Amino acid sequence: GRPKGATVVGQDVTERKKMEEALKYNETMLRTILDNSSDGINMLDLKTGRHVFMNQAQVELTGFSQEEINIISAAGEAYKRVHPEDRELSAQHNKLAAAGLFTYHALEYRWKIKSGEYRWFSDRSRLVRDEEGKPRYLVRSSRDITERKHAEKELLESQKQALELVEKLNRADSNKNEFISVLSHELRNPLAAIMMGITVLNQVAPGSDDARQARESISHQTSHLSHLVNELLDVTRITQNKVRLKKERLELNQVVEQVVQDYRPQFTEKNVGLEVRLNANPIYLEADPARLIQALGNLLANASEFTDTGGNTLVTVETDQTSKEAVIRIKDTGMGIDPSLLPDLFEPFMQVDRSPGRSHSGLGMGLSIVKGIVNLHGGSAAAFSEGRGRG
Repeated sequence: GRPKGATVVGQDVTERKKMEEALKYNETMLRTILDNSSDGINMLDLKTGRHVFMNQAQVELTGFSQEEINIISAAGEAYKRVHPEDRELSAQHNKLAAAGLFTYHALEYRWKIKSGEYRWFSDRSRLVRDEEGKPRYLVRSSRDITERKHAEKELLESQKQALELVEKLNRADSNKNEFISVLSHELRNPLAAIMMGITVLNQVAPGSDDARQARESISHQTSHLSHLVNELLDVTRITQNKVRLKKERLELNQVVEQVVQDYRPQFTEKNVGLEVRLNANPIYLEADPARLIQALGNLLANASEFTDTGGNTLVTVETDQTSKEAVIRIKDTGMGIDPSLLPDLFEPFMQVDRSPGRSHSGLGMGLSIVKGIVNLHGGSAAAFSEGRGRG
């Protein structure tokens, strides 16, 4: 049983070794290329659910190593890291990949990286099939597109703002054209009456009834013209920030009561009820009394003008303890305001009644003046209406 000799069978494996070295070289080159890629690249084994390759760029994109990603995937946590708004899209993508229903597929979604921040990713996925044609690997190329998405969002916001500005300018231009039309009528009527009065004065005896009536007409129409010009000047001053308030300490209840009493005859003449509920406690402000009276007067004048006979107007003075502000509310049962007009109601030259046979006078500057005066005092003005005929 002792060894007496040996038989050696040799096989030349040079070509195999060369092929192995070539494959090893190609694999090294491929890994080098992939690791130096700026895009994150990973390969998922669809049978095992494990990532069998992940380049350095992918690690840097997510903050997770290949081992950590596999642990997260095995625990079912990878899907939970997809942004809730993008989960359905991501789930559809994964189902298509598992079923082998695509060769190449693109997807943009948000994923929570290791730092806890949601980042936008653009994935380009390609299926690798086995000898039987079944999907075996899913190769993904990922790119962080967060900055691009933010830029797109900012661009959309800018476009939206630009469109809103264009729409606002168009409305302003329309209001301006309508204002010019209304102004021409508002000026023509009193001017015609003044010219007629002057003609009458030139033809009748100085002390006659006709002369007296002519003078009264001229005086009334001149006062009306003066009011229109003053409104135009106020709008211009407020728009150009040239109004200088003369503030003094005043008690708000007293100011409101004074304005209500000044305008009560106007409501009585139209048979419109006017009720005021003052605050139980004094409310002291640093304000310009003349401008405050002007703003409240404009609101009451509107309530009177746009409320039909038999309607009611309620004025209340309250305090907001949270904001430490005084609140004046003027509520009427008038013609109401179309909700679409509310956002622009306080813009200059805005007219609520735009019907061809409009029965209400004015240039649409009253509420603009109100807003300007209130803003100068550090306050705000707002309008509310449930629609036409709802006050």
